[in-house]
Amino acid sequence: MSKSKFDRELKDRAVRMYHQELETEGQTKIGARRAVGAKLGVNLGTLHNWIRKQESELAAAQVVS
Repeated sequence: MSKSKFDRELKDRAVRMYHQELETEGQTKIGARRAVGAKLGVNLGTLHNWIRKQESELAAAQVVS
């Protein structure tokens, strides 16, 4: 199993920043990913995967509740 070069804290922070960027008036999803990726030095595809993973985890938690 390979060790990720990004820790859980950075991933969580990046996803939070993405959602904050989306709240900015007129910001698109790709624009928000670009902004966060540039600030943190994270590839857009990687950031997209983190966002999708968190969304699926939240959906699964809602189903269990």
